[in-house]
Parts: sequence; structure tokens; C-alpha cells
Amino acid sequence: MSQMLTFPAETADWLIVMEGYLASGAKKVKGPKVTYYVLKQSPDGSKAVIEQFSGRTFLATFNLSKASIALPDKSPTLFSLQLDDSLLKLKTDHPKVTQAWVVRLQQVINAIREGVKLTSSRQASSSALHGQQPVSPPPEPEPYGAETPAESTNTSLTRKDSLKLQTQRSNLMSTSFMSDLASKYSFINQ
Repeated sequence: MSQMLTFPAETADWLIVMEGYLASGAKKVKGPKVTYYVLKQSPDGSKAVIEQFSGRTFLATFNLSKASIALPDKSPTLFSLQLDDSLLKLKTDHPKVTQAWVVRLQQVINAIREGVKLTSSRQASSSALHGQQPVSPPPEPEPYGAETPAESTNTSLTRKDSLKLQTQRSNLMSTSFMSDLASKYSFINQ
């Protein structure tokens, strides 16, 4: 999408860090307004902006500063961006996209504070899933209870577990219900 947009001259050569559709504004009768946002960082890393577009038309520029803060909201698809002179309330279509925006915004704000340039490319940014995922997303935490690589490769049962499974199968097969089923369906005894 960013290839089709006409950027303001002062930020035309800036690095596109993230882009995507976000809903903004208060809930009105027609609902929030969905527009396209582009997060950009200056070549020297000292400045960053969010540019807002409606279709291909440029609407506004919001300057990020050292004092800016990106925070998730109570709703998993909402987040706030506190700027020097305003507060933006933005909504995404999925909690992971919200998290990606908040994390990437904070990374950009921290880069401004430290005066460093983020490493990402315009091509990778625009080819990201629906233009919504960050160029280099933070590592996803493992879900609770997920197997580690060591656990997933070790699938052999211990002798005690094997005996326990055989006992349970034997007890189950000795019930009259299972005996009737086994007589009708030969694959049960396998």
C-alpha cells in the first residue's frame, strides 16, 4: 500500500517502520473512522512520525517525541498513543496486531530517546501480512503448557507409563460394552 501513497516531501525518504489500517475517533452513529497509518523514522533516528491517510489522500502527521507513550487499553484491540499535545485512541482488528503496534511504537520512541536508527526495510514492511505486522516483530512468548523442543523430541514412554497404559486398556476392554463393540468392529482389538 505504501507504494501507492504520496508522502509529504519532508518525510518522503524516511524509513517506514510499520503501516496498516487502524480505526480512530469516538464511536459515532456510523462507527469509528478507519484510515491508513504509516509509522516512519527519520534517516538519523532522531525523529519519528505517524502519517494518516484516507485512501491515497494525506490527512495528518503526528510527531512522536521522547515524551510520547504507547499503551494498550482495557480492550485487547484498543491502544492509546500519548503525544506532546494530543491523545490518539486507535483500534485494530486483532489483539496481536494491537500488541505489535504498541511494541513497535515503544521501540521507535525508545530509539528517539537514544538517538538510534531502527533496522528495517521499506520492502519488508510493505510485504508484511496485510501491512499490519511489524518488520521485525518481537519474539512471541511460548504459550503456557507448550512443549519445549527437548520435550517434543522425547516421545518414548517409560516402562512404568507403558505398563499403566496397558492396564487401563485391559480394564477398558474387559467391560461388556467394549466387548460388544470389539465383536462388531475388528479394528478395536488392534
